Amino acid sequence: MVPGTTSIQRQVGILGGMSDMSTHEYYRLINHEINNRLGGWHTGEIFIASADFGIIEHCVRNALWDEVIDYLRPKVQALVDAGSDLLICASNTMHRAALPLFEEQSLPFIHISDPTGAAIVEAGLKTVAVLGTRQTMEPSVISERYEGTHGIGVMFPGDAGKTIIDDIIFDELVKGVVKEESKARALEIVDGLIGAGADCLALSCTELCLLLEQSDRPDLPMFDTTTLHAHAAVDFLLAK
Repeated sequence: MVPGTTSIQRQVGILGGMSDMSTHEYYRLINHEINNRLGGWHTGEIFIASADFGIIEHCVRNALWDEVIDYLRPKVQALVDAGSDLLICASNTMHRAALPLFEEQSLPFIHISDPTGAAIVEAGLKTVAVLGTRQTMEPSVISERYEGTHGIGVMFPGDAGKTIIDDIIFDELVKGVVKEESKARALEIVDGLIGAGADCLALSCTELCLLLEQSDRPDLPMFDTTTLHAHAAVDFLLAK
């Protein structure tokens, strides 16, 4: 080892490309937060295995979960073989496929719902409105984690609202397109859920942070799963 080059952090393996927009955000957030904590010119030691989102989109929309698990398995293995100390999946929706693959390995991983669930509980809130892809806005590994592990009630939009949010994600956000009219429609759906009894909002799609932010509804506790997940990874990477 060259003097002065001994690593002071662990290495994270990111299962990404679902989409490239959110993977880019994870890379930015992790590097930025590590630099905030370590100072100087430090950034993260990061491995990324990036999927072809065309394959992911086809499998998700056609419920081909066994197929997508088979597709992602060698990518997870590549992260392990590269020397990752921690695994994370940069997608709420794809946790359905990633979790069984992570569980096949001996490495630790962080479920994307856990940092958000912990933050909601710490804030003393009880019922979260969940926005994400259609697969996430239905009973899934995401809502089950909020309810079963953290004891948080979960509310979803109605069918029309699910279609609107799902279309915004797949047709706009994953391509980096952000429209004010889409923000307005999403906030209308959020307002309906809050009026129905939710006391906070989880942006449970890793692209939704591109569309909605706390300043859009200053009085509504809003939890961005992307930022919370990335910061939880940094906590692990820098833990002594």
